Formats: sequence, C-alpha cells, structure tokens
Amino acid sequence: MAVLGHAEAAVDSDGIVRRIHPSEVIGGMGLPHISWVMAGVAPPHRPEARLIQFSGPSGSYARVSAAALLAGEVPPSTLKGHPVLVGATAVGLGDTVATPLSGRNGEMSGVEFVANVLTAVQTDGLIRPASLAATLVLSLLLLLGVLIAYLLVPLTMALAMTFVVAAGSVLGAVLALKWAGVWWPPATTVLGVCVAYPLWSWRRLEASVTAMARETGRIASLVPASVDAVLPHQTFLDPVESRIQAISAAVDRVAAGIAIEAGPAERKALRDDTLRHLAHDLRAPLISLRGLAEALERSEVGEAEDLVARVDACARRALDLSEQFLLFGRADNIVATDFGEVDLVELLHQVADDLWEDARRHQAAIERDSIAENWWVQGDYRLLSRALLNLGWNALRYGPEGGTLTFFFQRDPAGGVRLGVRDQGRGFDPQEGTSTAKASPIGSYGLGLTFVRKVAERHGAVFAVDLGEDGFSAFLLFPAQPR
Repeated sequence: MAVLGHAEAAVDSDGIVRRIHPSEVIGGMGLPHISWVMAGVAPPHRPEARLIQFSGPSGSYARVSAAALLAGEVPPSTLKGHPVLVGATAVGLGDTVATPLSGRNGEMSGVEFVANVLTAVQTDGLIRPASLAATLVLSLLLLLGVLIAYLLVPLTMALAMTFVVAAGSVLGAVLALKWAGVWWPPATTVLGVCVAYPLWSWRRLEASVTAMARETGRIASLVPASVDAVLPHQTFLDPVESRIQAISAAVDRVAAGIAIEAGPAERKALRDDTLRHLAHDLRAPLISLRGLAEALERSEVGEAEDLVARVDACARRALDLSEQFLLFGRADNIVATDFGEVDLVELLHQVADDLWEDARRHQAAIERDSIAENWWVQGDYRLLSRALLNLGWNALRYGPEGGTLTFFFQRDPAGGVRLGVRDQGRGFDPQEGTSTAKASPIGSYGLGLTFVRKVAERHGAVFAVDLGEDGFSAFLLFPAQPR
C-alpha cells in the first residue's frame, strides 16, 4: 500500500535544523511527515513543530549501497526486521542539513535526518516546546516572586535566594524535558533575576541617601534662617559624600542656633561641647557609609550583599542619631502648656515591646515590674518614651550578655515613683551617675543619657542611678502625684 508523506525539515534562523512539522499542506493537500507514516501512527492533532532528539551525528545509522543491494551482494538478514529508507548520501548532491550535532562529521544527509525523526517517533522522543505565552507568563511570575521576596526575606539571604531561583529555573527546565517531554527555555528567568539583584541593591542604597537628605532638612529647620551657618551647595558628584557634608553643616547650624541667646563664653562652650559630642556619635556612621558606598561601586555582585547590609546599618544608625538630636531640640524648647496626659505604666509596656527585638539579638530577656495598672502624669509621650528607650539601649550595651532587663515602675523610698530599667551589670559609678544628673547641657555620657537628663528636667523629674544587690538601675524619679 502506497501512502504519501512529506519529508520537509524546519530550518531555524541560524541555519540549524532542530525541529520538524508533523504535517504540512502541500498543493492544497495535508500530508503527514513520512516518519509517522512509516511508524504507522497518526500525527499529533496540534500542528506546532516538535524538537528532535537526534540519535547521534552523521553516520550513526548503517548504510547499504543501492548498487550492492540490486546486485545481490547484501545478505537478506541485514535488512530483515528493519525499516529501510532510500535516499542519496553522497557528498556534493546537496541533500544535506546542518544539525546541532554537526561537527567533525559534517552535515547530515536528508535520508539520515528522516531516520532520526523516525526513531524519535517510534520511541516517543519528540520534544514539545512550550508556547511563547506560557514561557513569558512563567518567567514573569518567577521574576515577580523574586522581587516580592526581596521585601520579605532578611537582607543577608537575598543573594542566596537569587542564586537558588536561577539554579531552580535551570533544574526545572531539565526536569520538565525529562519527565514531560516539554522544553521551557529558562534563559529569560535566569537573566531577569541576575539583573534584579544589583538593581535592588542600588535602590536600597538610593533610599538610604534619600532618607538622609530628608533628615538633613529636618535638622536644618530647627533654627531660624538668620543663623550664619548655612547648608553648602550640593556640588559633589557622589550623592553620599554630599549628604555627609550637608549633615555636618546642619549640625554646625543647629549648634549655633542653640547658643543664640547665651553669652559669648557660654555660647562658645556649648557649641564646642555639642560638636565634640556629635563628631563621635553622628559623623562616624556617616563616614563609614561613605567608605562602604565606594566599596560597593567596586565590588562584584557576590560581595555586594554584605556591603549593602553594612550600608543599611550605618544609615539606620545615622538616622536614629538624627532623630534623637531632633528630639533633643524639642525637649529643649517644650513648655508645660504643650504637655498632655501620659500613662507611665502603658508607656513602660510599649517601650519594653519596642526593645524586644534588640534584646533578642543580645540574648537578653525582658521583664516588667509595676506597682500600678495606670499612673497618669502631665508630659510629652514621645519624649518620655524615647528617654526610657535610651535607658534600655544603655542597659543592653553595658549589661552582661544573656542577662535580664527589667522595666520597672516602683515607689522610691524617699518619696515619689521611679520609672526606669534595671540590668544585672554594674553600669557606671553611682557617684558619677549623680553628677550626670547635674552636668552641663551636654555632659560626658553621650547624647543618649544627656537627652534623658533633659527630658527629666522638663517634666519636673530627676534622672538618677542606683547600684544595689539586684543590679544597676537607671531611672526617672517623678513626684508622687498620680491623677
């Protein structure tokens, strides 16, 4: 029985033959590929091309000369039980195709190409490529998932996750080819996630610089515009360097503004004290940030993860100091008419909750000890909560690792109530602690404890410390006047 079929090969844009069409319309007649005809199976209903799994390079199939066969020189057993294809294999006749396996053996003859297709049909070895729509949708979903994960996973895991997704895409494509006979090209996804990580890292650095710029403006707005010190023009090519210079100038401006109403000697002493303190607390993380930014520009993608984490930590430290400096200005200018009702017990619980994450990193436990469920005073909630938070951070810094921090609200033996933090360390000397409560506007214990002393003064309280058998306590002593 004679059956018609086509033997056309689909040539890709690079001139390589990788696929065939199960059926073709030739002369208005739909013809299946000759391989399906010889295998005795119907071609697929869907007309898209199929990729071929080649059995090998040119010369992988046995060849018999047609002249020798007609002359009876070929034993019948050589052909018995095997499909026979007749075609030209001589070099120079033009019936050859270039395949992915063309190399030293040269191009493959057309009849051997059909033999490879026939073998693939008989062994179910043809590969169905994923459609363009399916490829784009899956690639975009994976890329979108990576971008969302950047917002959720810890910073130190972002780079590892990028490599996992890229490697997983390649592995998924291999498994889909092996188990389902479907080819999904993973190059789009791999390229997308590899580009997404450095772009996301730069965006984080840019966000940190933007936040620093915003804080610079807030610091500069603390004093009148008539102060001589002004912010410099931002002519630096490096945005991080320009922000460092701007914040340094803003610090000078604020220091000058604070001392406007003081006498010449007091103004100079206050300015020098302020700048000496801030030079250590504020400029150090900003200079570190500048160095890390330069290292980030020179680093490879593999090194960027740690640098971005350190940049982020420095920026957070600088912003925290800027916020505390702003609150210091607020505490310096607030008056009793600005106060509202504040529940000291509720404030204690809120600050303890806010410090929980920091305590966990120091392997410290947090406990609470209060003599009342509520204790109302007239004050500023934001200033009081920051003062108590500073005491908590101080206890974490100088207390023993893995100890216990107790936020307490207790009666004072001499009258009044205490709101503070107790740790199991020795803190600083009680005599020196007393002098801190009576020190100059800046003092010698850093901006944090100076801020606590200032807040205590504005609320009619006293900042004091106590070293007892149960540990070191730092607290605000309020008059016993609950509402």
